[in-house]
Parts: sequence; C-alpha cells; structure tokens
Amino acid sequence: MGPSSRVRVAETFRSIFYAPLWVAVHGDHFAAEGLEVEVVTAEFGAGTVGMMRKGEADVALSGLMRSFDLADRGEAPLVHFAAVNDRNGFFLLGRQAQPNFAWSDLVGKTVISFGGAAEIAAVIAPAFADIERRIHVAAVERYLRQSTWARDPVLTRSGFDTLQTILLAGGFIKRAHRFEDLVDVEIARQAAGY
Repeated sequence: MGPSSRVRVAETFRSIFYAPLWVAVHGDHFAAEGLEVEVVTAEFGAGTVGMMRKGEADVALSGLMRSFDLADRGEAPLVHFAAVNDRNGFFLLGRQAQPNFAWSDLVGKTVISFGGAAEIAAVIAPAFADIERRIHVAAVERYLRQSTWARDPVLTRSGFDTLQTILLAGGFIKRAHRFEDLVDVEIARQAAGY
C-alpha cells in the first residue's frame, strides 16, 4: 500500500455509538477498498477538530455542530462528507423521574459526562475488549431500536436544517449557514452508488 492509502481517523472517544467505524475496521471493509486505517482517539479536551488542524488526523468522526461553531466564529469550517449516525445516542439521566423537566432544573446540579446486534457486537468486540459481550449486544440492540446509525451515508438538507434551527434557538450559533458551505455530499453519493 502506498502512502495515499493510509488514513488516520480521529474519534472523540471510544464508544459503541460509533460502531459503524469499528464494523468497517474489524469487518475488513476498509481493507477491501485498499485502505489502511488507523483510528486515533483524541486526548481529553483536545478534540477531533484540533487533531485535524494539527495534521494528526486525516478525517474525523464529528458532528455538524463543530462546523456550525467554526463557521459562526468566522473560521474555515471542516466540511462533512458522510453520515455515520442519524440520531443522537446520548441521554441525560437522573436518579429520580422528572416528568416536567426543564434545562433550568440543572442549575446547581452536578452533571457527570461519560469518558442486525449479536453480529455487530462480535465484529466490534476487539475495539471494546474490556466490555463484556452481553453489554456489547445490549448496547447495539438499543442503538438499532433507536435507528441511531445512518442507513444512507448522504447527509440530508432536512437534517441539516433541523439541527441549525435547534442551534439557533439555543444560542449556540448566532446566524444561519448554507448547507453547501458545510456539507459535500458527492463522496457519500459515489460510495452509495447514486
């Protein structure tokens, strides 16, 4: 393999949420395409954007929020080219039920952040060797039920618009951004064959 076939993929943290990456690695899908993939995990606080900018990674698993943030600050955004996850797999859990929960309920509270099922769990097991198989399977089953993983790698304008509306309403970004400036669907379309 030549140097151009080596790709360093940055992940923010190791999580079964990113199982599609590990299926591609341990299922030999990258190798079948002639790619030698090295997965690098960002150090706490470093982030995938920083790794990309420093040349420590060639591509990264990253949500569109990062590009919205960069563009909103007037910086060159990182362009997203394929969807891995289609839904957010993260949850806010509490010790007691709060049927009328509001974000303001968190004021003064401590929020702790974390650091086809049997087949997927078996394929990704080498990436999560310290986790029991039954937990792999349970996590994969939950993500499948939630339709967490994208079935089509092509990023959609409707998903982009929905996220942008949320980010604007929440004050994360101050102005709207064009889909074409933050997303390039051509690579994903070619990979999907349309």
